[in-house]
Amino acid sequence: MSEQLSLDIPEPSSGGGQVVFFAVTPGAAASARLSAVGKQTSDASLYPPARFHISLLGLRLDVRSGDLDAMREVGSAVAAAPFEIVLPTACSFGNSLVLCCAAETTEAMTYLQHALLREAKMKWPLRAKGRYTPHLTLAYRAPRIPPTVLADPVRWPAREFVLVGRDRRRDGYACFGRWPLN
Repeated sequence: MSEQLSLDIPEPSSGGGQVVFFAVTPGAAASARLSAVGKQTSDASLYPPARFHISLLGLRLDVRSGDLDAMREVGSAVAAAPFEIVLPTACSFGNSLVLCCAAETTEAMTYLQHALLREAKMKWPLRAKGRYTPHLTLAYRAPRIPPTVLADPVRWPAREFVLVGRDRRRDGYACFGRWPLN
């Protein structure tokens, strides 16, 4: 798996900040399937299903300033068609257990990621470094595995994307916005 896209992100004006990001998330049935695949593939401690997502674009923001509203404007400005998420391969990415997107999913996710990045660049001085490689992380600190093609790929329809930030009280994410794909 190639290097993941990263951004030169200026720190928020107040210094600290929270990482918030746009993502596509699975529903309950797909989350259950993802957990089952993770358990069949590795003995690593899996993320709870509430944390399963495929990241699109993340920024460190001061959520108390207007930055969060600006991120919502970015989400509102993007239009893309719905598509199917297909995750046919499990593999290691560094010390993580991930499921990689199929080519047609990567194409749709890349289109959506580029649209979000284009809008975000109108608000912040961002520079992309690396390449965007859409994937879903099932576990960190997982034993390395060779790329493994799943007999039955995990699938779900992507009908929306969300803006989320880590909620440490629930071991999941707080949702700051959601937009339909249509």
